[in-house]
Amino acid sequence: MGQINLRLAQEKQTMNNPDILHELTRIADALERSAVLAVSVEEQLRRMSHPRKTEVLGLCSAPSAQFIFIGGDNSDACWYSLDSESRQVPIQENAIAGRIIGISLVDRHYKSDTTTKLDIRIAADRDYIIRTGLGSVASRCLLLSLWKLPPSGLREILTIAVKRGTTESKVVFAEVYQGGSRIQYDWVESADWLKMALALADRANQEF
Repeated sequence: MGQINLRLAQEKQTMNNPDILHELTRIADALERSAVLAVSVEEQLRRMSHPRKTEVLGLCSAPSAQFIFIGGDNSDACWYSLDSESRQVPIQENAIAGRIIGISLVDRHYKSDTTTKLDIRIAADRDYIIRTGLGSVASRCLLLSLWKLPPSGLREILTIAVKRGTTESKVVFAEVYQGGSRIQYDWVESADWLKMALALADRANQEF
């Protein structure tokens, strides 16, 4: 009991010492500033890793994604977009970097045929949708590459590149790069591409 009273008396004496109180206050202020700085740094890092698009107020064009179609008639380009008259506009750049924000499958009807397309939506300077036929060589390359990524990997900045097999070939191959390194995979000639695409779509869409 006497030790407890002695300890309380010492604590009371300490709290009444102006120098000690000043030092404790200084330490508390420093800790508070450090905590605020840590939060600020964390917020800045979050904004850098997830850049926001500039919001345009007032009159503007309706937001829309730009479609990029793999293939095309131009032997010097591996993909193309379409102009207002649905004419092919070759894209000379052979790669696009951004974050995958969605994977989906769509059925396109042309005359009496129906084909399934693989759409990969990418957020970059604007939204892009890379479209290719499910089961095409490019589609297989993309699916096999993305399958190697963990769910968290889809949130990272990835680079999708395309190239032709040979100068005369119309076959287009696709590669996916993560952090500057190409994602390696074992080529599969036959697989359930629809099942793989649906599983990847679920994985990608759960991340956003």
